[in-house]
Amino acid sequence: MIKSILKGILGMLILIFIAALVPLLFEDEQNVPAPTTRKTKIITTSKGKIKIGGIAFMDGRDPQSKPPSTVMNINIWDSLYRDRPVCQLLHGSKVKVLGSTYKSSEQRFYFKIESQNSACSGWIPESFLSPEYHAPIGDRI
Repeated sequence: MIKSILKGILGMLILIFIAALVPLLFEDEQNVPAPTTRKTKIITTSKGKIKIGGIAFMDGRDPQSKPPSTVMNINIWDSLYRDRPVCQLLHGSKVKVLGSTYKSSEQRFYFKIESQNSACSGWIPESFLSPEYHAPIGDRI
């Protein structure tokens, strides 16, 4: 008797679960949030807040070096492992930020970027990207 009651309850629970699941399986695209309502990913670095999908600037400044200096031609790398440079961008160049990855072995972010004319794209360490334009400082390397 108890077995048949438990089987009945289990059967009812399965039906309730299926009834709740079916609408989710056939959900209209209209119920999916528009891209503008999705949360924007922002990465905070020592040079400021970098917005993924936004615009940033190449930044070769190194105020801690003695004397302070600015790397004027910044290598853009093929991967996070920096096997080979694929192109160079000038300090201050405006770029689109396509993505980011945290490299725990170096304890820093790498950003996937693309130049405004799309001629140059690849990876750079966080130290070479700033949310704002900054003029070169000190020696120009």
